[in-house]
Amino acid sequence: MKLTPACYLLFPLLLPLNAQAHKISTTQKDTVQRYVIGDIYQNLQRPKAFTLDTALWPIDPVSGYFKIPVCWENLTDLSPVDRYATRVTLTNSWQKQTLVKFVGWGVCTENAQGIRITAVDNEYSPQAALGTEGDGKIGVTLLNFSMTQGASANLYAACQANNPSLPDDKALALCIKSTVIHEFGHVLGLAHEHHRDDGTFDDLSLCHLDPPAPADAVGPFTLSGNNYFTDYDTDSVMNYCRTGYAGRTNLTSLDMLAARVHYGQIPSYDSRSRILTIPRLNHYDGKAYESTWKFGEDNKFRLVDTLNETHKPSKSPATLSKTGALVLKEMSYISASGHVNQILKATLQETKTPGVFTKTWSRIQPTDFKPRP
Repeated sequence: MKLTPACYLLFPLLLPLNAQAHKISTTQKDTVQRYVIGDIYQNLQRPKAFTLDTALWPIDPVSGYFKIPVCWENLTDLSPVDRYATRVTLTNSWQKQTLVKFVGWGVCTENAQGIRITAVDNEYSPQAALGTEGDGKIGVTLLNFSMTQGASANLYAACQANNPSLPDDKALALCIKSTVIHEFGHVLGLAHEHHRDDGTFDDLSLCHLDPPAPADAVGPFTLSGNNYFTDYDTDSVMNYCRTGYAGRTNLTSLDMLAARVHYGQIPSYDSRSRILTIPRLNHYDGKAYESTWKFGEDNKFRLVDTLNETHKPSKSPATLSKTGALVLKEMSYISASGHVNQILKATLQETKTPGVFTKTWSRIQPTDFKPRP
């Protein structure tokens, strides 16, 4: 089966890397920093991006976690070390910051759903399909564990150049780890940060941008996001223009926030219905509850029905004190078009009328707010 790349990491194609060896010379390490921009950057279509919120994975209503099945297409071609390292990498990155659980990890059956990983060592590094658009699809989530050819070899060379003190095998492991985190950002629905139409690139020499895919390589998948609700993140793990991109494995605070908003079960306010939903409220009585609140025409919140005890988790639970202060450290604000367009922090204070609360809130992100549909 032909695996057609959806987009390409555009590294310089002039590096004479030996396809059978990872060792590169000092001269090559200098050369690999020169990323191709020029006309390709000028002509690059840069639509709104960051999250494709129409392709988010659903929550398991029983456990309260987002369980995403994962399997290997060619499991026997991979070492147990590489497979284990992939799982550990995700456990310590996206899973740690969210309520996502990547489950399964066996060999793919014929009709397996979820993420079907194919290990490859080819010339290009294709972008994984965004979110559920890759559900059950073969050939749209590819990982390279050897990086010996073409752009993949150049990516590895850049990892070496950015980490000169590491021996070759450690640099390769770091490069694979960085790639796994980036590609599984796509799996969660995160698009390339450098495609945002509000991006500011301080140093274009850092960018190794992907050109528009050839007409026969686009396929039925969406390559860009449709929504963003944080400032442009120069250091995002999803940003090719990130300083020292190759080999960096840390999630930024905005990476974590974006993932938490969609996969952390944090409180949310829907401006269309004027309903505040709190998946988990830690009560001063020592129990946890889920609750729904209605914002009235008198600018006060009222509890809808009653507090319902819950054991489901939240990455940002609300708290209610004996003084009647209901504190929400972060809350997603859903605009009239149904998209999250800002993140707020809020305090609701109970009035003399039981169950009736006044509110004060302020915006956390984006700091430079430009209302969007």
